[in-house]
Amino acid sequence: MLRKILMSVALIVAGAGSAFASGPLPAGTLFLCDEGEPFVQVLVPHDTSKNAILMLESEQLEMAPTPVASGYGADLILGPHHWMIHGKGSDQLVLMKDDDEPKQCSVSFVDDKNDAAQDSGSSDYVSTMGNFSLGGNVRSGPGTQYDKTDSLPFGEPVSLVSRSGVELDGYEWFEIEYSEGLRGYQWGGILCSNALHIIGIYECPAELN
Repeated sequence: MLRKILMSVALIVAGAGSAFASGPLPAGTLFLCDEGEPFVQVLVPHDTSKNAILMLESEQLEMAPTPVASGYGADLILGPHHWMIHGKGSDQLVLMKDDDEPKQCSVSFVDDKNDAAQDSGSSDYVSTMGNFSLGGNVRSGPGTQYDKTDSLPFGEPVSLVSRSGVELDGYEWFEIEYSEGLRGYQWGGILCSNALHIIGIYECPAELN
């Protein structure tokens, strides 16, 4: 079923060129997609410049916008599974996983005053999960001219707090959070994510996937 839907979307997009891009996401909407196991929710942030968040029990994962003919869409490849959402407003959302039957999601909470950070703990972050340091120095600022404050081992989990806008050899410096709230800056050439495609960081090696 998912393959048929994706093929239909692909054909529409291919025929229309760039005319069909992802529409704006409805702000501040939390959708309940499955009351069984696993517990699945999708949070559409109040700030429409931010990505939708797929919540699988305790996991909170950012989804990437995908082109659709109407409404909005987003997807996420997580290990062997492909999750996709398609919606047409603040009260209509369909969640698809692999070839399973699509689930019609219902609104479980709407609050225009809350955003992704208040509901998911990650509002100001670039990405909170699935990110790793490949090992190397942590510095007090975004560049090698700043003091070294720490050194991380290969595979240390990190949160990407913010972009610095400073690049070196095609990779950006990021403010990171690690080890129970410690913060500093690390170069994107020694950072990676196996959950999202994040511009400005390296690709994770196989052992971290």
